[in-house]
Amino acid sequence: DLRRAKKMYANKSDSEKNIEFIYKVLGIPRTIMTSFDFSAPLRQGLIATVNHPFMASDALKFMFQSAKNEKTYNRWLEDVHKDPDFKVAEKIKLGITDPTSLHLREQEEAYQGSQYAEFIPGVKASERAYVGYLNHLRWNLFKMYSDKFKDQGKTFENNPELYKGLASMINSETGRGNMKALD
Repeated sequence: DLRRAKKMYANKSDSEKNIEFIYKVLGIPRTIMTSFDFSAPLRQGLIATVNHPFMASDALKFMFQSAKNEKTYNRWLEDVHKDPDFKVAEKIKLGITDPTSLHLREQEEAYQGSQYAEFIPGVKASERAYVGYLNHLRWNLFKMYSDKFKDQGKTFENNPELYKGLASMINSETGRGNMKALD
């Protein structure tokens, strides 16, 4: 991960680096306000939480486990990246975010200043909880719907627009709408 992050950073232009630095600095107050409140289920995840209460309850358990233990979150994220369906999720731009990414578009908006605020005790754990809830919910929704599609004979290869629409729906329901300005 560190090697990948260094490579991504080295490939950025100076203007990209400066713009992202400014966004991150401006994001510090928002990061601090978002920390410690465990608001992902009712802030960004409200629609998906209400529409899928059983998945939301699993994601809520994971949220608190992630806050308590960084290894739990990292192990789960690694398992997602190893899942054969993750390649499709990447192609359709499912919003599985990564707090360690150097790209703003790969981070949750509420925590884009976290790299400069994580020295405050609890900020990093709050970010893991927030991101963990949303990622867990997004991934499980994706797996549920893609499994249903596969049962109907609809794969990404023979119906890419269906899968892109799925990602758009899941991202929108979990506060990860279109981020074209940052792409």
